Amino acid sequence: MNAKVRDVMTTRVDMIGHSAVFDEIAARLSELRVSALPVVDDQYTVTGVVYDTDLLDAEAVELAREALRASGGPAATLPSRAYRNLTADDLTTHPSITIAPDESVEHAVRLMHNCRAKLLIVMDPAGRLVGTVGPANLLTAGNRLRFS
Repeated sequence: MNAKVRDVMTTRVDMIGHSAVFDEIAARLSELRVSALPVVDDQYTVTGVVYDTDLLDAEAVELAREALRASGGPAATLPSRAYRNLTADDLTTHPSITIAPDESVEHAVRLMHNCRAKLLIVMDPAGRLVGTVGPANLLTAGNRLRFS
């Protein structure tokens, strides 16, 4: 397998700012029909990745708190719906798993598997975001190579 990450990566990368709040992130994920977005700081440096499951986890915690509130439990004094104020920085999975565009697809598969990552951030030698690689990219690459 001689294919490189650059051959299979998605180059049109949507991202979200680190200060975006829960509802903005949820709307963006839904609008783009993606399960993850790189999070960038004010200089467009990738600081992590926010996944749809990160938002679901925050919502699940809030639902548990609401159940405790209803029963008069210890969370009764916590502000309701506080998770809606969480920012991408608060929700981000740190660190993001990065790979270079000249790495092999085989290496990307191993990296994704070993790190249990759902999205690899492709960075050029200068540290700039140039693409992303997800399972669909790798599966498509595998099929192309197998059947060509």
